[in-house]
Amino acid sequence: MSSSRSVLRVWSLALALSAVLAAAAERWPEPLPIRPAVVWALVLLPPLAMALVLLADWSLPPQPAPAERDASPATERLSGQEGESNDSDWEKG
Repeated sequence: MSSSRSVLRVWSLALALSAVLAAAAERWPEPLPIRPAVVWALVLLPPLAMALVLLADWSLPPQPAPAERDASPATERLSGQEGESNDSDWEKG
């Protein structure tokens, strides 16, 4: 739930910045010179901020304990210690 609030805050900030810039453009007495660095910053910073917020709140699923990982069927097949497996039913037809 906290990530959705963080995302909402970042989007609100980006929307407010956009509104301020649009209002300033309407009242500015002369056209502003285009500065590529400023344009790129305004284009890239909001998505980068969003990505940082999402990455900060991102969590991976919990990893199984080492004992459970060692006893998994995939590990047994790879190590050749499978004994009776589900594949033997398929081989019998």
